[in-house]
Amino acid sequence: MASYGKQEHGGVTRLLYSEDWLRAQRALALKMEQWGMSASFDQVGNLFGRLEGSDRGKKAVLTGSHIDTVKNGGLYDGAFGIAAGMVALKYLKRHFGTPKRSLEAISLCEEEGDRFPMTYWGSGSITGSRGFEQIAEMTDGDGVPFEEAMKKCGFGKGTYRDSRRDDIAAFIELHVEQGIVLERKNKPIGIVDAIVGQRRYTFQVTGEANHAGTTPMIWRKDAVGGASEMIRRLLNAAQDEGNQWLRP
Repeated sequence: MASYGKQEHGGVTRLLYSEDWLRAQRALALKMEQWGMSASFDQVGNLFGRLEGSDRGKKAVLTGSHIDTVKNGGLYDGAFGIAAGMVALKYLKRHFGTPKRSLEAISLCEEEGDRFPMTYWGSGSITGSRGFEQIAEMTDGDGVPFEEAMKKCGFGKGTYRDSRRDDIAAFIELHVEQGIVLERKNKPIGIVDAIVGQRRYTFQVTGEANHAGTTPMIWRKDAVGGASEMIRRLLNAAQDEGNQWLRP
């Protein structure tokens, strides 16, 4: 997988709807077929490798991750979860035959939002939280329209089956840890039960202008000094909060 988008000085760059992205998806589809799965795309480029279950009335269980990377990304982010899911299905089919419930290994077309200002385009299209109306006027940093890049790869509205699905019972993703907690705690695996939430604010700190050489420090109202104190208090609060769940 790392050969698709391999960078000269290390890392992988495999942006959504790029040539390397398309080559990687096609290579995965071929491997899925070779390993006994039925490979298919949806209209946004999500790839599914399916083991059909004997009970057609049960919803499917999916496992996998995303195919795209950030610029100069790591070898395992996303790709590890896809490869692991495919290996798991191959093993289950070889040792246990046809599953009762359909199983699918999925290579989501996008997660990072690195080329276009849209994250979770792959999974969001499956759940219905993303749609073509949201990308109608969207372009990348070079001015290439989202829909144009998608169509160049052979995808878009009406090209393959609709992305929205209501036949999924569960989704599980194996992902490389991107921090150091498991390594520091000497744990082989962790089960995720929470995820980081982000909020972003813009603050303006206003001080009071005065002569720098003759105004004593104790009487100054320096904006940088005030901002520094705020930042330090925020860092201390974050560390106190984080220490609570790191304790044994």
